[in-house]
Amino acid sequence: MNSGVFKYIKILSWVLMVLGVASLVYLVVMSAVKPEPSMEFISSVGAAEGAGMIITYTYMLVALAVLLAVLFPVVNIFVNPKSAVRALIGLGGVAIILVGAYFLASGEPMRLGDGTIYDSTFGLYLSDMMLFLTYSAVVVAFLSIITVELRSAFK
Repeated sequence: MNSGVFKYIKILSWVLMVLGVASLVYLVVMSAVKPEPSMEFISSVGAAEGAGMIITYTYMLVALAVLLAVLFPVVNIFVNPKSAVRALIGLGGVAIILVGAYFLASGEPMRLGDGTIYDSTFGLYLSDMMLFLTYSAVVVAFLSIITVELRSAFK
């Protein structure tokens, strides 16, 4: 493997690990320090903005994960051209799942717990799409585990 590409992949892996650990530390500290939002937090930041910061951070992490999930197979095509067919099949599978999740998503307005209507079409499609992508990832992971175990049992 090309040493420059290896360094690039290693750096990106460390960045993802640091972001994951930072997210975990943030959630643990915020849960321990302020399990319920205080009135001064709500008055200074606003309840919706506090949740908005977390949602924005989550969107950034999901976008980074999707970007890297597409970038690593493309880098692998240049590093190992023989694996190009397998990488393209994987990227095609991801594209099919993305398109399927988009078509399953609903832009129908939602009534929130306090009675207000949330009607941002972009937000509704994006949240539904992320839910369907999560469900798809769980199903694919489960089927992969079962396939590998059955294959190794019959060898």
